Amino acid sequence: MGSPIFDHAARQWVEMRQEFDLVVQAAYEAAETSTRTVLLNRRGLAAGIDPFTLITGPYSRVEAYASHELVEHFERVGRPSLERFEREWLAARTEWDAAPIDVPAAWLAEWETKAGTTTTDDESTGRAA
Repeated sequence: MGSPIFDHAARQWVEMRQEFDLVVQAAYEAAETSTRTVLLNRRGLAAGIDPFTLITGPYSRVEAYASHELVEHFERVGRPSLERFEREWLAARTEWDAAPIDVPAAWLAEWETKAGTTTTDDESTGRAA
């Protein structure tokens, strides 16, 4: 039996990822329409690049292989970002604050004293190792 917290988080991540995949597909279709299907430059065509990979892949691929029309399209509407989508998706469903929590070391020391525990250096920063 796994952790119910991790199981819940995993289910949420799968749901979020499925929704992101729909956003990426819609972004691709919008790019096709906007560019009249001219998504790749000559170099991209010669290299056999899959234009779908330009939607969310590293921007260096866009610089190397995207048509001028696709670059202009991205400048107008942007590109989907999993990190941004995940933050917005979670914020829309919870009261989660995306800012990292920085717990002062004195608070942790006081808590550890009361709880009778000790922490490693990574734990004392309030951040995951």
